Amino acid sequence: MLGGGAVTIPDSIKKLFKPVGGAQRTSEASAPGALRRSNGLREFCRELKGQEALRVLDLGAASQANISFFTELGHKVYAEDIFPVLTTKSYRIRNDNGDWCFDADRFLAENVTYQMLLFDAVLCWDLFDLLDETAVRPVAARLHRVVKPGGILLSFFHTAEPGASVPIYRYRIQGEDTLELLPRGERVLRRPLNNRNIEVLFKEFHSLKFFLARDNLREVLIVR
Repeated sequence: MLGGGAVTIPDSIKKLFKPVGGAQRTSEASAPGALRRSNGLREFCRELKGQEALRVLDLGAASQANISFFTELGHKVYAEDIFPVLTTKSYRIRNDNGDWCFDADRFLAENVTYQMLLFDAVLCWDLFDLLDETAVRPVAARLHRVVKPGGILLSFFHTAEPGASVPIYRYRIQGEDTLELLPRGERVLRRPLNNRNIEVLFKEFHSLKFFLARDNLREVLIVR
């Protein structure tokens, strides 16, 4: 399905990456979070087994644990944390009516800018719940473009009611089916996506597999 072990950062996209330095490792070591079982992660790792020299993209907070987990399996890891730019006013513009809105075109021009069919696997985490409505479909289309046929994505979706405040985490891999959750803030859930919404969002992909956990978090494994 998919196609060693170092963090690869091409020169053309180095500006997109947060280096995993000593400060980051110290922060992780000194701030343990809650452990969570993840069936989606287990299936994600199962798909990678038996493969060598894969390219894995982590769209969550830079984590030495995640990098080590995949590099020890002989894979190359790319990391791009989208959360910081979504919590600033960098992409706010006024529309024709003078109202503030999200500049999805500029966001896509500056983020997740990789060559076509580069990745074998992508950890989206809860990225789609963080995006502005106008950027959700374009980002899904962008991932379809940069992931190889047969490649996989793991994405989490909150199932709370619209307007609810949901926690945002740094997801740190502790094992093939175990995550450590480190709080990094909260987000108002404007439009929770149900199974049908998610199926439509990823309609260009080959297949989806859903895992509904008891903590109001829907996990989805998506095959390109």
